[in-house]
Amino acid sequence: MTADATAPPEEAAEYLKEAADEIVADVRRRVALLAEDIFSTKDIQPEWLDIPEWTAEGSDECAGLYVRPMTGLERDTYEESLVRGRGKNREMNVRNARAKLVVLVAVNEDGEPVFTKGDVQRLGAKSSAALNRIFELSTKQSGMSEDDIEELTEDFADDPS
Repeated sequence: MTADATAPPEEAAEYLKEAADEIVADVRRRVALLAEDIFSTKDIQPEWLDIPEWTAEGSDECAGLYVRPMTGLERDTYEESLVRGRGKNREMNVRNARAKLVVLVAVNEDGEPVFTKGDVQRLGAKSSAALNRIFELSTKQSGMSEDDIEELTEDFADDPS
């Protein structure tokens, strides 16, 4: 929108009002959070995920479940579970890594876990495509990037010497 010097005063006033509204809309108000603000925020929001691999044969409905992001403690614990040993004797333990994550993040509509730790082995025997579908969503929700996963595993590359 450009101002027209020959426009009637009403149009000029409307132009100025619209321009001011656009400027105000572009300005972000910053608010310093207090601990209680953070603790009272519901930042663990489950998201529905269709899982066609787990849909009953012949069903016209698509099965799925809710997937929630990991908490900070759960992510640390999960990452720690992927490492065996200490110091120079550390090695990656990716056995059932996806199933372990699914146990942490798969919830019902009330936010209650669908699986228990005892289900990891049985889940590991299920479709890798389905497990990976959940793994991908959860890592995205939890802020885990490919760089994070590479960083976690980079010290475990085979030493050519």
